[in-house]
Order: sequence, then C-alpha cells, then structure tokens
Amino acid sequence: VASGMEFSDKTNEAFNNISIVVENTARQSQLIVQASKQQISASTEVTSAMNTIAEAAKLTAAGTKQLSNTSYELNSLAAQLRESVAQFKLR
Repeated sequence: VASGMEFSDKTNEAFNNISIVVENTARQSQLIVQASKQQISASTEVTSAMNTIAEAAKLTAAGTKQLSNTSYELNSLAAQLRESVAQFKLR
C-alpha cells in the first residue's frame, strides 16, 4: 500500500509538472500571437506609409515636369521678347 501511495504521489507530481509546463506554453503562445498581431499592424502601417510616399513622389515628378515645361516656355518667351526689343534702339 505504501508503494502504491508513493507511486500515486509521484504520478500526481508529474501531472502537476506537466500542467505547469502546459500553462507556461499556453501563456508563451499567447505572447507570440500578440507579438505577431503587432507586427502585422506595424507592417500594414509601413505599407500605407510607403504607398503615401510613392504617391507623393508621383505628384512631385509631375510637378517637376510641369515646372520644366513652364520654364522652357518662359525661356522661349524671353527670347522672343529680346528679339522684339532689339528692334528698338535707345538714344
């Protein structure tokens, strides 16, 4: 009977230890899930920010092209103005 009680106590202790390990594993799994969710959220924010930057870059490129075209036109108009003014001589 004493041997059976000792075996029962050791079995109970083993089950308690297993239970503790399972609980710890479950807690760690929850932490991993939370960390994964945070990483997904951060990745989504980074993707959104990159899309915003890409859109801003497109707008900047379009604005730069328009500025270049306007500058070319202004340069052309200035050349025409110089030709027109060259006809007049100041005395």
